[in-house]
Amino acid sequence: MSSVREQVLQAVFAKVEAVRVALEWTTAVRNPSDPLGDDQLNALVMFDGGLLDPRGLSGGVQEDEVEFSIGLIIREKESEGVAKEALIDAGFVAVMDALLDRNDIQLGGLVEMIEARGGSDPVYGRAEKGARVVGGMVMDFSARFLAREGDASQVGP
Repeated sequence: MSSVREQVLQAVFAKVEAVRVALEWTTAVRNPSDPLGDDQLNALVMFDGGLLDPRGLSGGVQEDEVEFSIGLIIREKESEGVAKEALIDAGFVAVMDALLDRNDIQLGGLVEMIEARGGSDPVYGRAEKGARVVGGMVMDFSARFLAREGDASQVGP
């Protein structure tokens, strides 16, 4: 069975994929190995982060926290009449609402909570070749969870 950390990241990515479907964007990818092509935009990109220092250990249960980032990469399409800022904002709202959903802030009991940790400014510019306008933004999050000491795949307590 996967570690609790991996279970958390898989649950988060499932929410990212649901956002992709709701927005009708082209791509959702976790830890991409290759650059995304123009045909893959608009895209949601998830990057796994590391574990923060454990907060404590009590009764064989350790409180851990994993970081992750969600990136938005958009291509403005003048023919559709949607401005680049509106595309970034739609992605931002959808990701925030999905991950910080009060009705599932614990990812079905897998985590204690997910927190937004900040992120980058939105950036926009023209592609090196052609007239395409692209943009991007990254949002940082962390998720606190309990794990059993000596059993990294078991959610505590």
